[in-house]
Amino acid sequence: MPHNQTNRRIARRRFLLVSLGMAFAGALTAACGDGADGARSSSGAAATGELEIVAERIAFDKDELSAPASRPVRLTFLNKDATLHNVAFYRSEDAEDEIFVGEIFGGPDKTIVYEFDAPAEAGAYFFRCDIHPAQMNGTFVVSE
Repeated sequence: MPHNQTNRRIARRRFLLVSLGMAFAGALTAACGDGADGARSSSGAAATGELEIVAERIAFDKDELSAPASRPVRLTFLNKDATLHNVAFYRSEDAEDEIFVGEIFGGPDKTIVYEFDAPAEAGAYFFRCDIHPAQMNGTFVVSE
């Protein structure tokens, strides 16, 4: 099987596993809550929409990013490579329905900050570098 098809198959499996995991976690949280009064709470960078990612050696340092639904996202992107990169977010791996497409820029050791709103619907979405989509991609997890 060609390398590109293998990467796509792995990415699809990862997307499916994350989606199933989120559905299970959502059902568990809804049933149990996570506070004494059953209310949900969140903390950390994912709760605020403050994210960071690094590109180095034609790879992202993370294969998953998380943010709360309908909230502003501020992604600080460090490009350590001399080549061009970006981070683009899509509703699915086919990359036809974009959420946000970040500016393409070169390094090395250059930083850009992207700002956009997370989708309103919780779920597992897809992100990638549009220049190197087979090597640089991951799952964008949006929570309630």
